[in-house]
Parts: sequence; structure tokens; C-alpha cells
Amino acid sequence: NPENEEAWFYLGVMSQESGKIPEALAAFQAAVKLNPTREAAFLNMGCILEAQGQTGAALQAFLGALKANAKSSDAYALLARLMDRGGKRDAARQACEQALALDG
Repeated sequence: NPENEEAWFYLGVMSQESGKIPEALAAFQAAVKLNPTREAAFLNMGCILEAQGQTGAALQAFLGALKANAKSSDAYALLARLMDRGGKRDAARQACEQALALDG
């Protein structure tokens, strides 16, 4: 069923684990299109995009995760890493502090 968001998500996970990165990215994109509250799909998509050097798209994915779940410490932590790697230390620190506050 092409409308099964859960199947798309797990296809993405399996594809990512087996190194089929383009297929994983496409599957995660399909999952969030069908269910824009699927935080984990946004996070996985963001990690793939960041690894590919697509920082703008990775940022959008991490922000999508936060839109899906504003209390996602994982999203804030990944956002902090992205900001730090981009030289945006103040933004990275703020995101780290937010992640730590949510975990504590």
C-alpha cells in the first residue's frame, strides 16, 4: 500500500542500515509526506542530508522534527551539531541547552 507511512519509514530504516542511502532518503521523504508528525523520519532524513553536505535541507529536516515534536531533545541535539559544524556557536549552544533542559 503506497499510503502506508509506517512501511515507508521502515523501508527507510532498512535501506539506511544496508547502505542504500538514496533509497533511504526517498523512503523517509515519503513517510513524512504521508505523516508530517513522524519525528524519527525527519531526524533520519536530516542525518542523511547532513552527511551529504546538504546543510540547508538538513536544517529543514531537523526543524520538521521539532514541528512534529517541540520537546524532542534529539532534534535539538542534532540541530546543535549542525549549527556547530556550520560555525554558528551561539545557536549551537542554545540548541544544546534546550536539549539538556528537555532531558532534565
